[in-house]
Formats: sequence, C-alpha cells, structure tokens
Amino acid sequence: MEETRNSPYSNGEDRISRLPNGLIHHIFSSIDTKYAVQTSVLSKRWIHIWKSLPFLNFDRRSFSEDEEHDEKFVYFVDMVFILRDFNYDIHRFDLTWFNIRYVEIMKKHVGRWMVHAVRHNVQEITILNCKDHSAYEIPHQILNCNSLRELTMQVYGRAEFADFSLPSSISLPQLKVLQLAGLSISNVESSKWLFSSCPVLEMLVISECDIQTDNPRNLIVDSLSLKKFGYTHRNLYILPQNDTAANIINLSAPNLEEFTFRSLLAYDCSLENSSPLSKVEFDMTLKVIEEDENAEAYLKLPSEEKEVYAKRMMKFLGAVYMAKQLSLSPGFLEVLSEAPDLLDSQQPRLCNLKLVNFEMWSTRGRLRAIAYLLKISPNINAIYL
Repeated sequence: MEETRNSPYSNGEDRISRLPNGLIHHIFSSIDTKYAVQTSVLSKRWIHIWKSLPFLNFDRRSFSEDEEHDEKFVYFVDMVFILRDFNYDIHRFDLTWFNIRYVEIMKKHVGRWMVHAVRHNVQEITILNCKDHSAYEIPHQILNCNSLRELTMQVYGRAEFADFSLPSSISLPQLKVLQLAGLSISNVESSKWLFSSCPVLEMLVISECDIQTDNPRNLIVDSLSLKKFGYTHRNLYILPQNDTAANIINLSAPNLEEFTFRSLLAYDCSLENSSPLSKVEFDMTLKVIEEDENAEAYLKLPSEEKEVYAKRMMKFLGAVYMAKQLSLSPGFLEVLSEAPDLLDSQQPRLCNLKLVNFEMWSTRGRLRAIAYLLKISPNINAIYL
C-alpha cells in the first residue's frame, strides 16, 4: 500500500523509528535526561537509544522536592551511567542541583558522577549548585582529563565562599573554556597550577570567587592563548567579614581580544602585556546593592577617594586605547565627572573606538564625562545610551 502524507506507518514501521540516531540525539540534547529515558516507550527502536546519548542533562528539579526524591534522583543518575553503552563517548555532562540538602550529597555523589563522565571521554562539564559553606575536593581525574574542553562550576549560596581543594597535579591539555563562580581556592600554589596547566585556554570567566595566585591578595593570570577574560566581584552573596577575594587583578595575555570587568570601584585591575583589545566592558559600581547606586552617593564621597577612583578609571581607559567597542557603567562615568581637573590634564586617545555604550543617569556630571570621551574618540560612528 502506498504511503500517504497522513499515514503514520509504512511497511509496518513507524516513522519515528526511521529517524537517524544523530537526529534523535540532537533532539534530546536540550532536554533533561529523565525525559529522554521516558521516550523509550514511543518506539521499539528507542528503547535503548538513550544509552548512547552524547548529552547528559540531570536537573534535581525534575524530581519532587521532598527528601525521599533525593535518593530517587541519585539512583536515576547512577542507573544511567551503569546501563550506558561504553562504546559511546559523552560530549556534555550537565548537573543542576538547587537544594539546601545539597552539601552532603555532593560530597558523596557529584564527584563520582564526574569521574564516570571522564571515563567516557567527556568534552564539556557544567555543575550548577546551591550550597552552604563546605569544603570539597575536586577528584584528580577531572583536572587531569585529556578530553575535557569546557569546564563550568558555579556554586550559588550565602554568606561565604565554598572551599574547593585541587589535586596536587593538574593537566588539562585540551581545555579552552573555564568558568568559575562562588568558590574559593585558598591554596595559592594550587591556583597557579590551575591556570598554568591549561595551555590552550581561550576563555576564562571568574565570578564572585576567592582565587588568589599571590599572597598579598593578588590574582595573576598569565596566558599566551587567552582570548576572552571576564571578572566579576561585587560581594553580592558574601558577608563583608568573609570577603577575602583578590584586591588587584594582574592580567598578562598578549592575544586577548575581549575583556569584561564588573566590580566595585575599590578593586583594581592591571592589563599588563595585553594585546590591543577589540571589545571592552567596565561595569564599576560604588555600592554592592544596585538600589543604593545613585548620583548622590558619588557626590558624598571624600575628595581624596574621588581622586583615587578617577585616576583608576583613567588608567583603565589608557590601557584599552586600541579598543573598537567600549561599554561603560554609570559608576565609571560618575567618577570621571567628579574629577574635572584630571580630565583636563590627562587625555588618552581612543582612535580605534567605533562603538560605545553608555549606561547612564541623566546628570550634568555624567554628560560632562560623555563629552570628554567623545572628544578623545574622534572615530566613533555609533553610540548607545
């Protein structure tokens, strides 16, 4: 019988079963693995196809929130790894667990699951967790994985950083993307090993972390391969007495192309031996809480403090003089506007700047700062406010 457009079957085989494995894997790549396993009831051919999925996405929120389902979630993840076809590698392993009971279970299971992924030559690992303050040792297999290309570890919590201990040896020869958030690496030597053991690292993002490579609370990043660097630290989730993050960031990256710095004005950054940057963002604030950030807060600053901040912002502009795209926060502009004498005496030239984005309040001082930036940037052809 000739197959018609509306017939679900042809020669006794359903159309779903005829889909190629690659297409099925692609469809499943964006859904939770729990639902991918459940689709095995749709087709005889799909009964085992989940055992070869290259993308594993586990989200604790796909199970009920009661404590009993913690164990069910752990059992489910365990069985996915136990029943997996060893002939197939894992391209990406994602784990999300926002749960107050996370800490103890993390120590027991998360590291073990990551090691299972490494045994399947995993290329990308993403761990998103809610935490209490807890010490955790990253298994040495993770930071000595020859296949790993992207590693993201984000720990969201309150009051303190999460203490992470690194293995004594680290080798990540293929790692190109490293994103860290909410964690602390208290051992200075371990932090140095982490960055120096990634010879092809192209993208490094550090957010709300306590990672230091030098005892005077400095973070030094020295990389020949680095192309994108982002640093964020505003004490959003950290009590002031527990904030031990680096005060000064020293960046030596001769091939850097994009640079993002989101921080309080009190923190400094030095761009040493960095190439002419094409895209730069300075998102500087005076206050931790966004609602407290306003023009009046800057007017109340002592004159000495205004001068220190203004000189720092001028130094930033001088360091990125070759930038083609530049984004500046209201705090950055406000500090410049509070130091008119400095604007008259120091005038770096931003001759390559083509596009600039100003996040601003409508104050007279802010407009003065913008006029100054336009004056030293003769080739701008696009402005976004």
